[in-house]
Amino acid sequence: MKQAPVEALEGFVARHCGGRRVLHALRGDASHRRYFRVEAKNTNKDKGAMLAMSAPFPQEDLVAFLRVAAYLRGLGLRVPTIYAYDIAQGFALIEDLGSNRTYTRCFADGAERQKLYEQAIDSLVRLHHRSRGDSNALFLPFYDSATLEEEHRLVLDWYAPSCGVSLSEASSAEYCQRWRTLLDDVLATQKDDWVVVLRDYHVDNLIHCEATAPQQACGLLDFQDARRGARAYDLVSMLYDVRINLEQKERDHLLEYYSTCYGATDRDDFARTCALLNAQRLCKIVGIFVRLQKRDGKKAYATYMPQVLRLLRAALDEEPLAPLRAWFADNGLDLET
Repeated sequence: MKQAPVEALEGFVARHCGGRRVLHALRGDASHRRYFRVEAKNTNKDKGAMLAMSAPFPQEDLVAFLRVAAYLRGLGLRVPTIYAYDIAQGFALIEDLGSNRTYTRCFADGAERQKLYEQAIDSLVRLHHRSRGDSNALFLPFYDSATLEEEHRLVLDWYAPSCGVSLSEASSAEYCQRWRTLLDDVLATQKDDWVVVLRDYHVDNLIHCEATAPQQACGLLDFQDARRGARAYDLVSMLYDVRINLEQKERDHLLEYYSTCYGATDRDDFARTCALLNAQRLCKIVGIFVRLQKRDGKKAYATYMPQVLRLLRAALDEEPLAPLRAWFADNGLDLET
């Protein structure tokens, strides 16, 4: 008889921790990964040091998680220590950086937003300086045009049908062509000036850690899908996060903080790249949230739709996005809730 996944995970934890342990499931997210806090059996004392992770293949890639974790740790960034793993079963025993200290929880508890965001930017700046053109990161795939198109096409594949809009092949092809034209400059710049992009740099995946070094104060989670790409991507992921409503003056301050910390850069070109990648990412998210609801039955994501649509409308109002704004209008694809 095949062992149930949680029972198998319990056995894995017991082999590596010794003694009797109990696993407490933590809240899940959009992925197939599951996390459990590991505690000693028959005691109320919270060990708080370890998490058991289940990352089933082929939906998840534990090998990628382990490789990227090792790479980021080598750059001096704060990522969970890996205590044990089982590739075949997709299990890992990792350090608990403090799942109750995510930025989401800290902000809900009244933490100072600017300080925490600046710490997250300190980590980004270190990542960008140390990974820029780094040959040790060549194991990561490139954020190429095919990947970008696969992402922003989610508007066509999921969002448009959810609105009752039937797009012709010509309209869909025009949408993709306009994106290719807009992103050509971004892709050209990436070839010579790429950094490691973590892709899910937002408040649920950032942990407030006690640390003396600035780049160690922000713990990083959910980085196994990292690629090589543009510096702007993770920055806009954080500043235009659907989970929290930043005021524009806060974004302006943090963009300036990043630019000052990173050093010399063409700010006009960087602002344009931010605008393009913000809109591209939001098109992806709109489609993903519909897919999570329709295909995967994860209804909770419906609560984020008004915010992501508001952010996408604002993103398309930026001057570089005029061709995409016109396409949405011409095809009657409403971004209102």
